[in-house]
Amino acid sequence: MEFQLNHRSAPPIFATESIRTQFDDIGAQIEAIVIKIIEVIENKTVKSAKSLKDHELIKSLEKLIFDRFKIKVRTTTHLIPAGIMAFYSNKNHIFIHEIIRGHFNVQDQNKLLKQMDQKKGTVNLEKATVDGIFSEYEHPLYLNFHVLIENLKLSSPEITAAILHELGHAFYACYYSDRTDRTNQVLAGIVRHLHADETGDIEYIYREISKITPNVKKEEIDKMLNGPRTVASVSFFKMVTEVVKSQTVNDKYNQSSFEQRADNFASRFGYGKSLVLALEKIHSDSYDKVLKRRIKVELSFSLFTAFWLAVLAISVLSVSIIGIIIGAFYSYIMLQLFREDNRDFTYDDLKIRYLRIRQDIVDQLKEIKEDKEVVKKMLEEIYTIDEAVKTTAVFRMLPSVVSNFIFSGARQVATSIKEQQLMEALASNELFVKSAELSLKA
Repeated sequence: MEFQLNHRSAPPIFATESIRTQFDDIGAQIEAIVIKIIEVIENKTVKSAKSLKDHELIKSLEKLIFDRFKIKVRTTTHLIPAGIMAFYSNKNHIFIHEIIRGHFNVQDQNKLLKQMDQKKGTVNLEKATVDGIFSEYEHPLYLNFHVLIENLKLSSPEITAAILHELGHAFYACYYSDRTDRTNQVLAGIVRHLHADETGDIEYIYREISKITPNVKKEEIDKMLNGPRTVASVSFFKMVTEVVKSQTVNDKYNQSSFEQRADNFASRFGYGKSLVLALEKIHSDSYDKVLKRRIKVELSFSLFTAFWLAVLAISVLSVSIIGIIIGAFYSYIMLQLFREDNRDFTYDDLKIRYLRIRQDIVDQLKEIKEDKEVVKKMLEEIYTIDEAVKTTAVFRMLPSVVSNFIFSGARQVATSIKEQQLMEALASNELFVKSAELSLKA
């Protein structure tokens, strides 16, 4: 989004790599189908989660998704609550865990990749649509409505937010398919196109290694640099980059980028607040939300630590070499397990996830100024998220604090994450919220 001193005449300062705020009623259309699904589940018209798969409402949902986004999905209704298998046209995709990059193996995707040489696809950030090769893959979409409704007690807007989140994975997997480096996509979105904005269809082409040789012609190089974005095959990727590098000094926090992008997608359709409310219900019993649970686990761990230190002290006083070695070994292993650089950052801490959704809504406020009703709605979303943030903690056990102090690698990761979070907050600070509030009073 652009932030301008004068909305009509000033040059753009920032341009992000997010879809534009969407003003169509696709969210309401999805929600209307979800309401009917809730009805057939509650009145027992559909007796089992598995039998819902072939229901006409599911077929209507799949058709609606394709008609609007050009994303093809096949819904499974009896397994996990919500999820999607994104299409990784690049087997070294930045959103694939680095351990399996180049070896990612999904039969349906492999079949399509074998037919992709020189095929093209497009992604449109303004309309939030894909086309070409990106519309050919049938994404397995998992939506266990029975669990979402009966167990998690999600409302129709909250389920709609979850669906948009999963579609965000499918969309952004296509958009980032040409990347050969991993970085904080929130910050990259702010600075990558500092004086440019992406409009219309962004074209991608899948290229095999045969097109990149020591004798490559000048015209081929020109095509790569100035033509469609290149989605590299495995062999092409290895030849060009050898190894995936990060644009940030420490890329641990970048693991959360894919989930953040999916949250961003739901937010751009006006469902950021509903997504936070859904997460509130899903995590209602977590350490982040329940103070008693945090106190209980800290007390339990403190007692265990005290006992272990007592055993270690007795071993030292009795000059028990074996006891000292065992005690030191287990203490070392425990501290290693709690290091910040050993944490899985697929998801942010819940509070930080809420803040990033909030920041995305603030980013939208930077551009949307004339429509007071939209501004009012966004401010109401921000206020609701603020309430959720107030009741959510970032929970770190004592061993984490100790590990992040003792080990330089863990300390560097913790520092890098804090710096990135600070930069994100500064890019979407409260001045934009206050400006929006004042515009409503004008």
